Amino acid sequence: MPGINTSMGTSASMKSLLKTEREMLSAMERISSGKRINHAGDDAAGAAISDRMSATIRALDMSVRNAADVLSMAQVAEGALDEHSQALQRIRELSIQAATDILNAEQRVYLQTEVNQLLNEMDRVSRDTTFNEIAVLDGTFADRRFQIGSHEREKAVISIANMRNDMLGAYQASTEHTAGETNLAANVRAGDTAPASLVSANDDFDITGLLGTATIDVNAGNTAADIVELVNDKFDNTGVSATATTTVKLQVNSTAGAMQGTGKVV
Repeated sequence: MPGINTSMGTSASMKSLLKTEREMLSAMERISSGKRINHAGDDAAGAAISDRMSATIRALDMSVRNAADVLSMAQVAEGALDEHSQALQRIRELSIQAATDILNAEQRVYLQTEVNQLLNEMDRVSRDTTFNEIAVLDGTFADRRFQIGSHEREKAVISIANMRNDMLGAYQASTEHTAGETNLAANVRAGDTAPASLVSANDDFDITGLLGTATIDVNAGNTAADIVELVNDKFDNTGVSATATTTVKLQVNSTAGAMQGTGKVV
């Protein structure tokens, strides 16, 4: 009759060897990875905490990268604004130079030509300054959000004002015209003794300046000088001043041809 002999000592030795092998493999894995927890079985609670911390660290690493991109964009905008500042300083120098009566009209034209070139360059910089194909200084860069933290609420909101020439300055003016109001411009016809240069209908002007907003009432029959006086009366409330300039456009038609010109009435 066959029988099975079992050696209890051998079984105990084998069990001890297997346990030692597992511990050795675990120790080698920790040494090679540098981590105490490599599997959830090593420490379930610790593994959960470790995974959460790892996710936060990776999110912060990406946030640092985002912040670096924002800094690069700001440096691009700063460089363009430096060009604006230099152009404005040069324009101021030219305007002060042109204010002296030592210069004649032709010389002032040369100064104005340089000013126009500087203004065109400022417009070009505002239009063409981009970062990652995104316009920065043309007024479209508004309320842009940048993730700078590991949580959804940790965002930076950045807006950059429109830096075109027609948008620079501290003052703005807006008007509301009455329905049916006619154009203030008038034609001089053959036989006319004087052009019509008066306001033809009542209107309200809202003037917004650095100090605030004020409304002036313009009545039919007011002249440009009257409007200037109304605006300047509100200077303490708005910080806006006005001047009136009279210009005339002459056009003569005949069977022989036509002559057209524009000038200022002195």
